[in-house]
Amino acid sequence: MTEHSKGRIARMAPRDAARDYIQRGWEPIPMTPRDKKTKFKWKVPRTWSDEDIEIHFSDDANVGIALGPRSGTAVCCGRITLGPING
Repeated sequence: MTEHSKGRIARMAPRDAARDYIQRGWEPIPMTPRDKKTKFKWKVPRTWSDEDIEIHFSDDANVGIALGPRSGTAVCCGRITLGPING
């Protein structure tokens, strides 16, 4: 996913991150640059085509993940668990 070099994590391009999250079964959400606001109503599940990813996950975008059953993840006590809910 990312490369570690001298204690630093290399930044993944938003489009690559979105594709990586989709491969993991997670639902990526495009966020406005340098902010935590979503570009879409995130409560509505969405399927991303390659064209959609190219358009909405720009080089300066932030990428969020829809948590809960949609992505098979859970949030507990303010910490993110990025593993299977039943695993």
